[in-house]
Amino acid sequence: MKKIFAVRTIMERWQKKPLELQAGFTVEAAAIFPVIFLVWILSVYMLFYYHDKMILTGTVYETAAVGSEKMRLLKKPQAEELEEYFQERLRGKMIFFAGSTVRVTISGKEISVEAEAFRKRMHLAVRGSMKVTEPESYLRIGKRLKEAGEEYGSGL
Repeated sequence: MKKIFAVRTIMERWQKKPLELQAGFTVEAAAIFPVIFLVWILSVYMLFYYHDKMILTGTVYETAAVGSEKMRLLKKPQAEELEEYFQERLRGKMIFFAGSTVRVTISGKEISVEAEAFRKRMHLAVRGSMKVTEPESYLRIGKRLKEAGEEYGSGL
């Protein structure tokens, strides 16, 4: 019986004694929580930055590819038409950088697309270019050379 009483009195003393924290813990917590919050916010901003960069990069290369195909198949596309295509492809996407500008340069056999996006102090720039290729002409030349080689080889 005596042990139970002793345990009970110790428990009662412990419960009556208010929880005391030292002041050092409060100061350390006040210093460390803003750092943890800053790291969290920076990681979220970095996530948005790379997400938007990938969306802009894909849209830039898609615009350059469409311009290259139009130039190869039909006629030389207008820069304004490709800029409008870029804005159309970007519309409706969930991106953090709200304002974006695009500049399309068509020179000779190459189409270059440059896009920039801004958000407060953050800046994002993406550039993509694509040459106009004509793979069917290379295939036809190869086919003619093969036929000529077979014809020449059978004559011997």
